[in-house]
Amino acid sequence: MSNVDEVTSLLAKEPKQDGVDFSDYDLDGANINGASFIYATFDKSKIENAELTDINFSQASLEGSSLKNSKLTNINFTGSKLTGANFEETVFVNCNFKNTIAEHCEISNAKFNNCTMRGSNLSHSNFYSAVIEECDLSFSRLMYSYMKQIEINNSKLKGTNARGSDLSFSKINETDLSGAILKYSDLNSCTFKG
Repeated sequence: MSNVDEVTSLLAKEPKQDGVDFSDYDLDGANINGASFIYATFDKSKIENAELTDINFSQASLEGSSLKNSKLTNINFTGSKLTGANFEETVFVNCNFKNTIAEHCEISNAKFNNCTMRGSNLSHSNFYSAVIEECDLSFSRLMYSYMKQIEINNSKLKGTNARGSDLSFSKINETDLSGAILKYSDLNSCTFKG
């Protein structure tokens, strides 16, 4: 049963829903703008095919949630727990994932544009065919991630630890890899330019 009407009516009364528990909610197709969910819990929630804009999820927990095929613009995930979340085919624009824990996530075919993922932990995640444009992944952890056919353009991966990751058949263009750890990574047919 959908919880979209319940949440939109709550947000109409008060856009600050900090610390509220929305675990297991079905927000499929939701269109939410300008809300605050600091320290809120969305564990195992379904937020697929949604459009989220100007939302603060800092320190929130979205573990095991699905945001598949959604569009997220100006979202603050700073310090959030996103372990096991599904972001397949999701579009991220101007999002902040600084110091986020997002291990074991499904991020295949996702698109990131002008996002900050500095210091985030994305280890053991599936980035198959994802596109990352003008993003900062400096000092992030991408250990043992499946990044086959990923495309990274005009981005920063300074000091990133991608030990044991599969970057085969990927294209990495105009990207700063200074200090990055790629030990034991599969770079078969990977193209580096600039």
